[in-house]
Amino acid sequence: MDATDLKILLTDYVHHDLLEGLRSEGVHVTYAPEASSEMLAEWLSSFDGIIVNTRTPVRAGILNANPQLRLVGRLGVGLDIIDMDEAVRRGIHVVHTPGANANAVAEHCMGMLLGLLRHIPRANAEVKAGSWYREKNRGVEAEGLTIGIIGFGHTGSAFARKFAGWKTEIVAYDKYKTHYAGDLRFVQETTLEEVVRRSDVISLHVPLTDETRAMVDARFLSRCRRGVVLINASRGQVVDTRALVDALAEGQVGGVCLDVLERENPAQRTEEDKEIYRRLFALDQVVLTPHIAGWTHGAKRQIARQMLAGIRAWMAHQKGARGSVR
Repeated sequence: MDATDLKILLTDYVHHDLLEGLRSEGVHVTYAPEASSEMLAEWLSSFDGIIVNTRTPVRAGILNANPQLRLVGRLGVGLDIIDMDEAVRRGIHVVHTPGANANAVAEHCMGMLLGLLRHIPRANAEVKAGSWYREKNRGVEAEGLTIGIIGFGHTGSAFARKFAGWKTEIVAYDKYKTHYAGDLRFVQETTLEEVVRRSDVISLHVPLTDETRAMVDARFLSRCRRGVVLINASRGQVVDTRALVDALAEGQVGGVCLDVLERENPAQRTEEDKEIYRRLFALDQVVLTPHIAGWTHGAKRQIARQMLAGIRAWMAHQKGARGSVR
């Protein structure tokens, strides 16, 4: 199949570099960032490839609806929204964009942490409401704290770099790497137990897998230093929300910064979920954002360019493979 025969469905908003780049290669692109799941399922049989974000998980339903699918592009890092076992079984090539939004995520985590430590969200709301409380909003400086990082891939290492020269102690753990700190001489590689035991702040930078699902549970939190601050901009399901809310109420956790939630879609929350989130949202020591840590204009362009490069490489490989057969 030549590029001029390739049809790709793009299901989320992207930087125009990706659209223009694919079309310049002769690819037929259908851009449908607001199409419903029902519409996508109906259209899919007409396409050779699909490019998705978290709004459109690629599970058995989508794969079964399109037996000719040959390419799946993931705008972002996490492959948990794709049935990778089935994709491999069917010979479907998967392109994703690791590292493209790592700096954006790192900056967001830093911003949330400083906002929490210095009570910025609360103070901002109070001033706008006509109040002027200074002593109530006396904060904590990051200098002198021990920052623990769990997962030292693209985003974990980018977050660590933000503390260069900050006079903080950085301890890190990554189960699947050794000697990963590299040129970051201020980062100490250690065990998970040491990170949990020593850290004033713990930031999670792990993918969602069977190993990491509900990793931060009641037992995990009980082993932390009392008053620990937790940051999560990875996946919401990594944290057991009920256990976190209980630990916040008891003072075992002193504060939390969450860009992701275990149940992000309000329409999918059970009554039990709603009660847990009501308790969470009522707490001052909680800073929340709607899964936007990697959502910057710069990251959008980087993701588009990395996706385009990945698809071009796949197309070149396909062309080369056909040539070798001839």
